[in-house]
Amino acid sequence: MKLMHNPSKASKATSHMELAPMLRCLALVLVCALSTSGQSISGELRLKVTDPSGRGLESRVELTSEANDYRKTFATDERFHRRHSCGVRKKNRRHCRTQRCARYARTGLHGQVDLSGGSFDTGGTSAQAQYGWGRNSVAVSADGNHTDRYLNPPVVQNFTNSGTTGDFAASYERDLTERDRVSVSVRHELPRFLVPNEQLQQAAGQRQDRDNFETMGMGSYQHVFSPNAVGDFSGMVRDNANALSSNPNSTPVIAF
Repeated sequence: MKLMHNPSKASKATSHMELAPMLRCLALVLVCALSTSGQSISGELRLKVTDPSGRGLESRVELTSEANDYRKTFATDERFHRRHSCGVRKKNRRHCRTQRCARYARTGLHGQVDLSGGSFDTGGTSAQAQYGWGRNSVAVSADGNHTDRYLNPPVVQNFTNSGTTGDFAASYERDLTERDRVSVSVRHELPRFLVPNEQLQQAAGQRQDRDNFETMGMGSYQHVFSPNAVGDFSGMVRDNANALSSNPNSTPVIAF
């Protein structure tokens, strides 16, 4: 809007009439802005942390706001409740990260099967299953893989380079209390493969087989002292064996 600097009364009256609508608009915008900001000054956040069965968990919850650099950590008790009043605007992005200090078994039967394949006659399969009831959980798993390029071959022809691997495992876990947990597991692994031949060894008819067997048992006891302190006592036993065998045509080394 352009105002003319004319001392006449008619010009002054016209200018006042044109400014009146603008002042009313500015007042309306100011009132709307104040009412909008007043709606989102504070709020109440209620934290509730439970396991799948609905029981309360001792946990740590971190509340952060990147807009105003707000960060605070809270701890929930066995009653799983903690209330917090926070002055965070609605426009701020808020997120809570929960760290569970106790784990509970998933109830019912759960499982998964995977299949894979690729070049060099490579293929594999794996399967896992878990069953949970009450405070108990049992899990089993197995996988097997085969390939015709197990090791880096010494020649481009990739002579006698096939290998097979297998893995079998089982575990049992139990929550004695909401703070105490025990678990035991056993695992057996075995790779079997041929030693790749060079040109002279392939021409001589060499065949050498290698095996590796490993059996492992583990046990642990976990106790939750507080949301910030967890004790874990564990032990392990392991047996490992390796074997190499060859046919009479092997050169320059024959394994008996």
